[in-house]
Amino acid sequence: MRLMARAVGVALFATTLLAACSGDDDGTGPDSTDLSGNYTLVSYAVGGVTLTPPVATGTLVLTSTRYTITASIGGQPISDNGTYTVNGNQITQTSDVQPIQTVGTWAQNGTLFTIDVTVPVQGRVVSTWQKQ
Repeated sequence: MRLMARAVGVALFATTLLAACSGDDDGTGPDSTDLSGNYTLVSYAVGGVTLTPPVATGTLVLTSTRYTITASIGGQPISDNGTYTVNGNQITQTSDVQPIQTVGTWAQNGTLFTIDVTVPVQGRVVSTWQKQ
């Protein structure tokens, strides 16, 4: 169960970051967009089930290259941190907590960001976050 909780944390972060990005439109290399800020979880979907507050809650703090996430998914506390890079609408994140790297895509609609990634163990994960 603890491994599953960590996998959820990494998936949650990956989906979070992907959502927060605005891309490098020319596709020439890493995006210089500053994603720094505080984010709040709006929804988290895995295995065809969508969870929303109060069942799924969380916050994400980003600097220009690092992330810290604290969340609760179905009562399971999640904590993760690590580094990330952005290239166009793709993001790659590497967890400091467990040996996993996740890549995915994102879409933006106003202050809401939706991310769609495939995560080992969990499969497809889609999350939506709102920048504060």
